[in-house]
Amino acid sequence: MINATLSLLKDGFSKRYESGNSQHEELKKIMDSIAEGAGALEIMAANPDPEQSLESHDLKLGRAGKKLQEALDAAKEKFDKVTTNVAVSFDVGLKEHSGLKYGPFASEIRGMVRPLGPGERVRWVQDRILAADGESLSSLLLPPAYLSGLTEEERAKFTLQYFTVSVPKIVAAQELYNDLADFVQAVFKTAQRAITRIGQPSKYNKAEEQQQVSLNAERRLKATVGGSL
Repeated sequence: MINATLSLLKDGFSKRYESGNSQHEELKKIMDSIAEGAGALEIMAANPDPEQSLESHDLKLGRAGKKLQEALDAAKEKFDKVTTNVAVSFDVGLKEHSGLKYGPFASEIRGMVRPLGPGERVRWVQDRILAADGESLSSLLLPPAYLSGLTEEERAKFTLQYFTVSVPKIVAAQELYNDLADFVQAVFKTAQRAITRIGQPSKYNKAEEQQQVSLNAERRLKATVGGSL
């Protein structure tokens, strides 16, 4: 079940992923390493060594699950750093190439738009978006929403609409990257399920405790009878 889910996720990622795109390549590398480990854990669980006891098999799975958990935690941390940096890069690119920058009449434009009724204000903004008038729109979309009379939701919506009109390729690239990142996070969740269900942390801890008790008892017996057993 784990491998089937991972296969579907990796296939969905591959259909959208662009080979040679360094941002995509980095996500793929993170995803593949965790998918490989989670898939291997399921195979280990389904194929126990016939020469090992059930307890030994549980201990082996537990150790593997613990290592996979450590790898997953590291991958999540790296993922967060990578995606944060990419988000900043996209944000800078959108602002630099969209023409959304303050013009000389920002205060006057806000003063004109703020008294308008909600419907008139929306129509004015929509007209400026269609005209790709970044200079006029910057006076409303860059400062806090309360200065223009827009709500924060309206400001965010209009900003995205303007970017879609003025820099559609960057917006499309950002949306694609976010979609790929969603696939990676889905792989993380699948790996976590594998660790919880197959790695069996509770059984691993119990088996490890039992092994330690046995070793302690063996040492005490050696000390009593002398030599090796």
